Amino acid sequence: MLNTFSRWRLGAASIALGLALAVPPALAKSAEPHRHSTPVKAKTAHSGTKARKAVPHKGHTSRKAAKKAKAKHHQTGVASWYGGRFHGRRTASGERYSKFAMTAAHKTIPFGTWVEVTALRTGRSVKVRINDRGPYVRGRVIDLSRTSARKLGVHGVARVRLSWPVAAPKS
Repeated sequence: MLNTFSRWRLGAASIALGLALAVPPALAKSAEPHRHSTPVKAKTAHSGTKARKAVPHKGHTSRKAAKKAKAKHHQTGVASWYGGRFHGRRTASGERYSKFAMTAAHKTIPFGTWVEVTALRTGRSVKVRINDRGPYVRGRVIDLSRTSARKLGVHGVARVRLSWPVAAPKS
């Protein structure tokens, strides 16, 4: 007597065998690779094309990827700050939040990326490191730590411009 699994395997095997036998030999693909009627000439530097100079890219696989990695990104929107009640708690990156550090939360920028934040009203700018996710309020683009907001002159919310990636500030 066959159990349910064995009956299922037997049924599946018989269906597969039936399908394999139902395909006419003329429609079955041959095991031989397709052959061109005329040989294809490989392009070389001597056949009229210029040879490209090999330029190493740091960890990138193509010129397009290297160009994209060097590209600056910009975003404009409303910034806010968060502090007191989150001080000492774990951030989304796993480190402890400090309201005294120059850090920020952003929804999509990778952790560890340094971002330059410029207040549009005052023209002041600071560099902050992304270490958390947020803000979770519609219309806001970044949440700054208390210290970075104070250095920027933000005492609530403010319109800012973000630019990244930037070099880490000199300690």
